Amino acid sequence: MKEQAAAKEKKGITEAFSSKIAKAFVSQLVYFVAGFMLSGGAVFGSYAPFGASLTAAVPFKRLIATTIGSVSGYLIITPGSSFRYIATVLAVGAVRWTLSDLKKLNKNIWYPVLTASLPMLATGIVLAAVGNYQINLIIMAVIEALLAAVGAYFYFKTINILKSTRGITSLNQQELACLVMSGCILLLALSSIGFGGVSLGRICAIIVIMLCSRYGAVSGGCISGVATGVIFSM
Repeated sequence: MKEQAAAKEKKGITEAFSSKIAKAFVSQLVYFVAGFMLSGGAVFGSYAPFGASLTAAVPFKRLIATTIGSVSGYLIITPGSSFRYIATVLAVGAVRWTLSDLKKLNKNIWYPVLTASLPMLATGIVLAAVGNYQINLIIMAVIEALLAAVGAYFYFKTINILKSTRGITSLNQQELACLVMSGCILLLALSSIGFGGVSLGRICAIIVIMLCSRYGAVSGGCISGVATGVIFSM
């Protein structure tokens, strides 16, 4: 009996350990895919700051997977301007790795915002210097840095909401807006994929609006509609 109990306990420990490894692997894979997809989400034609935004916002344990995913996405999806974005993502990752022991700083909302925007602005200014500091290049560098900051803000808030495992019906309007904006930015990478002139990203966006209207009532539908319109109009 003791041997059977010991064997059963050992089996339970093994299964729990295997389940923990599987969940960790799936979580790392999700962040890798998210980083890869966001790197292909371009606004104003060719500006894609959102891979760096996610790298600045993810939990530290998911930083490596997200960084690799973002770099891979910039190499494969945006090869024309990949060097600048890869340098930005690596700079963001280096800053986060260096300051990883400062727990209080890592929980501050301004940390991912500044960590995403400042390297993006720096690489943008370098690019403007190559173009003899043309005013349009400087303006776009500032705008892209602001977009990186906004993306980091939404993803930092969204990740914290998802970690709380709360249902969509229990979210307030601000939390629902963060969730929808983050989802729309993620779907932006799918907007260029289409079949017969029909965009896959826009189909998914419509489904998101319908779901938010169903579970978030009138306010949920309004928030998701406005967020989707703003993101996809870019």
